[in-house]
Amino acid sequence: MVADRIEWAGRLLSGTDRFGTWTTNSIDGWWDSPDVKGETVDRENSDGEYDLPTYNAARVVTVTGNLQARSHMDMHEAMNFLTGPMRGRLQVSGHSSTQWADAKRNAGVKFTPITDTLATWQVPLRCPDPAKYGDRHTYDLAPNVAVSAFHRGNYAASPVVQVNGPLVGGFTITHPGGLYTALGDLGAGGWVRVDFATGRLRLNGNDRSDLVTRADLFKVLPGNNASVKISKGTGYVEVIDTYM
Repeated sequence: MVADRIEWAGRLLSGTDRFGTWTTNSIDGWWDSPDVKGETVDRENSDGEYDLPTYNAARVVTVTGNLQARSHMDMHEAMNFLTGPMRGRLQVSGHSSTQWADAKRNAGVKFTPITDTLATWQVPLRCPDPAKYGDRHTYDLAPNVAVSAFHRGNYAASPVVQVNGPLVGGFTITHPGGLYTALGDLGAGGWVRVDFATGRLRLNGNDRSDLVTRADLFKVLPGNNASVKISKGTGYVEVIDTYM
């Protein structure tokens, strides 16, 4: 299955640009789950092994295709353009929602001229974060009014909560995992952002995790609504469609 439009590091891999028409023939590793990593230990004098934790390994993607260039010169310019980057965003659109991941070159990019205007190419990539991301959803927050946060992915998503000033005496975020509490005041126009992947708090763009007194984390599970509310101020919950 090949998508309608594929881009990496600002390079078009499926579609038409100033060089000609790029056609992706395969994108191995993108639609599949990533490999699994973890230790295995056999049970002594017993069947099977111990049930130890396993995790998703880095996502390995290989994109292959061909270029029908506008001219021989365009083909050589396309080769220079395609083989230059080391890392960038890989974005795939078509056949489902648009999905993206940050990817770096996993080996050398191959570009092989076949005729004066036709070439084949191969781009090997590695995504250290194996998750793929899609649309961003925001849910407005008001004091002590619970909202239901939801996303359309297939994997647990780490939300971000922003609280806007003015605010006196800190605030509390109540969520399915417990509580997140921070001290301090916010003037009008001030804001804090809490990243629930790490629990860190940024005040007007600066890391002020020292203000946090309790930091229970939570994720928005696929197919489930997560109830979130704040004790003071206004703001929003932000969740990105997350896929594995």
